Amino acid sequence: MNRPDSNIAVSVITSVGVVSTLTYVPLHFIVISNTSSGSEDADLWRDRLLSRKSRYLAYRKENITDCNVQTPVLVGLTLINEGDMAPAGYKAIVNTLDTGERATKKKLICAKYVPLGSTSTAISEIVINSRGQRLISGFTTVGELNSLSILYKLSTLPGTAVWSPPSAQRGSPSRSTHSSRTHSPVSHSGPTNSTHSASKEMYAFATKRRGTVHPLHDIPFELSKNISFEDSATTDAFLTSLLVKSGEQIEKEYQYRFTVERSLLQT
Repeated sequence: MNRPDSNIAVSVITSVGVVSTLTYVPLHFIVISNTSSGSEDADLWRDRLLSRKSRYLAYRKENITDCNVQTPVLVGLTLINEGDMAPAGYKAIVNTLDTGERATKKKLICAKYVPLGSTSTAISEIVINSRGQRLISGFTTVGELNSLSILYKLSTLPGTAVWSPPSAQRGSPSRSTHSSRTHSPVSHSGPTNSTHSASKEMYAFATKRRGTVHPLHDIPFELSKNISFEDSATTDAFLTSLLVKSGEQIEKEYQYRFTVERSLLQT
């Protein structure tokens, strides 16, 4: 009898964030309340002498068979100093999921998501170690936050996709309904897409608690109606005149550091 490969992911992480309490946790989120040894509190704030605040890392995990090729999955975690720009493709976790307060101090946790259909590996586990605790085999260290180390396990996804995009189901019966993830169509790049149920539940929770949602939530992407072309030649001329920018260039051009907002949260 063959033993299953422990590095093949059965489930994937589709959302990660920070919560301020163990009492009110967004639906389906798992909170890391203790270090991997179970002997120490995994509070990422830990400034108990001056404040009663607490912060815990939380994530949502889904069975891979319940996902489709467009489901955003976590593929990277990193730490940056407060005020620094997040690496290309990463989004900083600035506020808590439950109360909208400042998530962490001095450093920010940044997460990278990609559609499931575009990757062969994804993060399947996140743990927190206390200082001096032995490294866990197969885990990568993200960095240290308030004397606690954040680690993750990058796992291989199953070799054959079990999801079929809608276009494949409507296609010719002679074409296989199984598609390789590396060639599957992708329609969005992160967890803020309104088609993903996990994100919708998270925004609904935030609305209930704070009365606010992400400014781009449920806003469809479409070209201006003022842009119209009478023939293909005009269309080609317009497209060739467009300046193509990389993700890094766009991030740099429209970067906003939220310095004022962060200073207000500290008061």
